[in-house]
Amino acid sequence: MSLLKALRFPLRKPMRFLSFAILHTFVFWLFSEPMIYDERYDGSVPLILLLLLSLMWFVVNAILLHGALVESIRRITSGQDSLPKLSLSLLKIGGIRPFLTSLFLFVYFIAFAYGMQILPFVLDSYHFAPDGVSFGEALERFALDTIAIVLVTLTSLVYFTGLARFALEGRGSIRAAIEANLSLLLKNKLTAIRYVLFQLLMLGFAALVLHVGAEIDYQIRPRELGHYPEDMRIMPWMAFSMLLALCGYLYFWNASVHLLAQFAAEIGLAPAPDAFKGKAGAT
Repeated sequence: MSLLKALRFPLRKPMRFLSFAILHTFVFWLFSEPMIYDERYDGSVPLILLLLLSLMWFVVNAILLHGALVESIRRITSGQDSLPKLSLSLLKIGGIRPFLTSLFLFVYFIAFAYGMQILPFVLDSYHFAPDGVSFGEALERFALDTIAIVLVTLTSLVYFTGLARFALEGRGSIRAAIEANLSLLLKNKLTAIRYVLFQLLMLGFAALVLHVGAEIDYQIRPRELGHYPEDMRIMPWMAFSMLLALCGYLYFWNASVHLLAQFAAEIGLAPAPDAFKGKAGAT
């Protein structure tokens, strides 16, 4: 696996990358701004509109992330080392299982970003006496956190191996898929460990960039601008900072997709001949 190749991948077609970032920013803005406005002025936005916007934000982003990930893996393993075009074909989910998988993927996408944002506060909870936890309490908490991290890592590893298998080989029964994923990982333990370490490093950088982008809105905004929604002039600045944050996060997200494709190739996964001809394959 090559970290350098993965880092080059998102920018081989810069306009394709930017189009994904702009779309995510637009959809997220449609979701977040009415929520903020309604919190400030309770009842100002109809509840049905808030629910529809929330549903659109979650479902559209989930399906798009899944479609782009699957298509990217197919392209990378077939020698097309660049992002797919942004097109409606990426929104073709093809069944209930891929749809549920896409929702899980989006939860992972959000949860990791959120987890990295609160990580400093979690680390601060290990602060020792006089006003912090004792050494024994810290050791017990560390053991529980370690177990949780290991379980989440193993679950994620099986899940993303399954995503790569679906992208390259199609889908079979759930039981057969899980057994195949576990078998591949057990046969390639060292490769799997190396992949996990690379992914953690990649996503750690992603979280840092996301945090910096988010802070732009609050810490270095022009002094003459007020706060939304009282000062509507702030909206372009908010959109810019949101786009910057998502560009940073999506850059590392797509780099990690390339890393997943490399991992899939190293453990023996390969695209089935003509299995996906004519499906979501824009060049």
